[in-house]
Amino acid sequence: MSVPSESIDRPRPTAGGVTTRPGARTAAVSTGSRRRQRRITRGEWAAGIILALLAFVGLFPFLFMFVASFKTNTQFYDTYWAPAWPLHLDNYTRAWTQIKPYFLTTVIVAAISIVGTLILATTAGFVSPVTSSQGASSCSR
Repeated sequence: MSVPSESIDRPRPTAGGVTTRPGARTAAVSTGSRRRQRRITRGEWAAGIILALLAFVGLFPFLFMFVASFKTNTQFYDTYWAPAWPLHLDNYTRAWTQIKPYFLTTVIVAAISIVGTLILATTAGFVSPVTSSQGASSCSR
């Protein structure tokens, strides 16, 4: 009984195009199989509904503020909850003229704070390894 020489040590191509040696275990390749969908439980539905309700309650004031920002005072009192037409962008220009000086001051203070923090952190990062190695021997006693 003789074994053909071509099947002894030569690699064989598999269905996925990967070559394996004879006798090696390979996983079955399925090209058209579907993944099984997991069913959603009642607890997951309840948690999703509660989270959606909490998100709506948390985000509703922002939505109301955004809709109300496009109204005039009379539109605001006439149609309190509903959006009113036409939209008035004049409110934004009036608000910008009022906060413009304070906004500029805030940008200047923030820039100075960031630069100061970077200088202080860089200096501390450079000095900290040098001083900690000198003081480590006296503190460890």
